[in-house]
Amino acid sequence: MSEIIEIKHKKENDENIYELFIDGKLASTARILAYSKLLNICSKEKRKGFGTRLLQHIEEIAKQNSISEMTTSDIDSRDIPAVNFFKKMGYTLYPLSGDEEFLEGHKKLQLNAH
Repeated sequence: MSEIIEIKHKKENDENIYELFIDGKLASTARILAYSKLLNICSKEKRKGFGTRLLQHIEEIAKQNSISEMTTSDIDSRDIPAVNFFKKMGYTLYPLSGDEEFLEGHKKLQLNAH
């Protein structure tokens, strides 16, 4: 029995909100600014691949909009699962200037040749 995966998109002010549903249940959400700045991403259950699926979808949308780099910030350096998630997804993490506890992440996106 396979899962039914659906990703919904809506806009709120300047933010794009993406929601990943598995079998009709909300599994993961993300907020994006201008297709290039990941404001947050969270999953109801950890280590199930929901955040990975949603972030991969968001990165594809970014590439379709000619965005060459994704960024994120406010990653708590003590939140090891979050740090590992962004590293696994190919983000380079740096301390926020003036605040060693929080990190920002950058990832170059490979734009598809048309």
